Amino acid sequence: PARSPGYEIVYAVQALCGSVAVLVSILLDTSFYKLILMVTAELQVLNDNMALVGRAVVSANPNGSSAAGAAGQKGEDVAVPPIKPSAAPYTEDDDSARKLLYLQLVENVRHHQAIIKCFQLLESALNYSISILLLTNILTVCFSIFFASVMLQRDGGLRRAMKITSSIPNLLIETGMFCIFGQMVVDQSERLPRSAYSCSWVDADARLKRALLIFLMRTSQPLEFTVGKLIKLSKETFLKILNSSYTLISLLYQFQESND
Repeated sequence: PARSPGYEIVYAVQALCGSVAVLVSILLDTSFYKLILMVTAELQVLNDNMALVGRAVVSANPNGSSAAGAAGQKGEDVAVPPIKPSAAPYTEDDDSARKLLYLQLVENVRHHQAIIKCFQLLESALNYSISILLLTNILTVCFSIFFASVMLQRDGGLRRAMKITSSIPNLLIETGMFCIFGQMVVDQSERLPRSAYSCSWVDADARLKRALLIFLMRTSQPLEFTVGKLIKLSKETFLKILNSSYTLISLLYQFQESND
């Protein structure tokens, strides 16, 4: 009798669906990794710019003009001249220097606001997807290790145990990369108050000092990715995940021994 091709068709469909699922998962993970690293890079640039306010050349605006262009100079980098102490006679050079210093600070504040908006959009995209991913990875790792330990207690179970545990490194790497990249955002965000304090604010006018104080108050709370409204992407979270996995494995193993 002629054999039905149903089994072969179902097997091919399963293999195709599995391959597509893996590719989609890799694409989503790499996209999220790239977006998180872009936020980290922007924060690092902002840290460098804040530390150089009043110390180096004025950075260029997106429209091609420098911050000094608003004061009448365009198409070239302009060094901010040092502001004389308040006891010295007030001159127009001091006024222009203070204006340039304030324009640099305003440009960096706008940059920080743009980073916050991008961060909030990315966090909303990561909220439910990453929380489900972390929970799934934790349960998969726990049950894989548990079933592998059960297989090792039986004769000839080493091969099956190795097959079961072969996916654990990939799951841990995927989870760890999200937590490590999230920690990088936290580290760069925590640097902002120190970078702002490192700028040349001592001899600046009261307007710049007030603006800088508001910036320091805003950056006192670092940017942290919070998924599921509870879990923060950080190194501490990754350690907690490993600890929780070990605890769950111990409970499952004790439950298995009590049944035996």
